[in-house]
Amino acid sequence: MSYYLLALLYTYNCCASCDICTYYCAPKREEKMELEEAMRYVREGRELGMQMLGVAGGEPLLYLDEILELSSYAHALGMNITLTSNGYWGSSFDRAYAILDQLRNVGVKHIKISSDEFHGRYIPYENIANVLNAAKELQVKIVLGCTSLKNSSRLKGLLEHIQDAATGVILMEQTCYPIGRAREMFKKEDFIRENRTLTSCRDSGMLIVTPEGNVYPCGSMCSNVPGRLTGSLAEQSMATLIERAEQDRHNRFIRKHGVQPYYDYIKAHNIPIPLEENLVDTCHACYELFRDERWLPELDKVVERLESAYGAARG
Repeated sequence: MSYYLLALLYTYNCCASCDICTYYCAPKREEKMELEEAMRYVREGRELGMQMLGVAGGEPLLYLDEILELSSYAHALGMNITLTSNGYWGSSFDRAYAILDQLRNVGVKHIKISSDEFHGRYIPYENIANVLNAAKELQVKIVLGCTSLKNSSRLKGLLEHIQDAATGVILMEQTCYPIGRAREMFKKEDFIRENRTLTSCRDSGMLIVTPEGNVYPCGSMCSNVPGRLTGSLAEQSMATLIERAEQDRHNRFIRKHGVQPYYDYIKAHNIPIPLEENLVDTCHACYELFRDERWLPELDKVVERLESAYGAARG
């Protein structure tokens, strides 16, 4: 098992308090990484072969100078850098251009901008249009991400606001997960549910680090639950935690086979773990399975039996 991307949740501070937010980000949140610690994470990750750095939040560009220094450091180490932002800083074309130019000059070549009706309550759509238009001139790659519910305005609503600025931009509609603030703000029937799980983990090559230094062995926001916690970089090195993640039986099994075998086994053997039947996707299935530490002893037994069964099948 190898990890190629280090994802730093640099802060939970944000200029928005979106109903869809996984991490309850808001202006009142104060948690953030110290720049020196973030640079240590990057250095250790690079020494272990990680090729990409992802920076997100919260809104990381509330700390623009720190992000520029961190990106410059990662770029000098040979890492590719991607950034996620809500685009609040695009209050004018000139300001958007200036900030994008600074980011480009320190190695940030790819930026995901989050915009939809939920972000739009806090961030004017004009700001987003300014960012998109400036990025085209600077040839900075932008992905515009729209988080959607069944009855939200979705990509169609977003495009009505930004219109021509969207031309030539990669547009991505992503479903909202019933986790974090969204779990409290919306009803179960509001979420778009595929009820389909994959036979492998698509984000298993990514490692997430929270502002406190907690490490989770998957790039999905759904992995940030007690049952998937690998450890803390405040207490141990990146090398130690990656080794622990690679040796973890759940990580190994899920990477190869996904979480559907857990659901099948738990149902077939009437194991007393409550299962969510109406799932958004594979990541949501994993979240529901591991979100409560009280179920870990039973899940440890399940994965041991699954390993035996799959090993016997291969033999």
